[in-house]
Amino acid sequence: MPYIKKEERTALRKGAPCLLPGQLNYLLTTVVMDSANRPTKVWMMQEIIDAYWNFSEQNYTKINDVLGALACSKIELKRRFGWIADIDLLDLVADWFYTRFAIPYEDRKIQENGDLDEFQARIKADQLDSQTPA
Repeated sequence: MPYIKKEERTALRKGAPCLLPGQLNYLLTTVVMDSANRPTKVWMMQEIIDAYWNFSEQNYTKINDVLGALACSKIELKRRFGWIADIDLLDLVADWFYTRFAIPYEDRKIQENGDLDEFQARIKADQLDSQTPA
């Protein structure tokens, strides 16, 4: 939710670090509402997320924080305004974040903890299906 305290809003606009998911949501929401052009908005959101991701420990909770802030920002903008220009940028940035940060994290966890048995069974079944003549 972007409805953080006014003091936090002011501090964030002055460059204070974004430390909490609500602050992240606020910043992403305000970027979408900004009058900048689309490439600039994407760059701004990527910079905000990059700083949030790298500020402290990188873990699954933080992945959920980022993806949740992006999703909730989009839902709240749609709730308040129906549809506004550039709301689709939130999906674009979510895809960028997942590719750049979440996939490497997930792959590292697969290496550390092993893949899911269900995934391996599905992969094996798909390989068998692809070898069966039609």
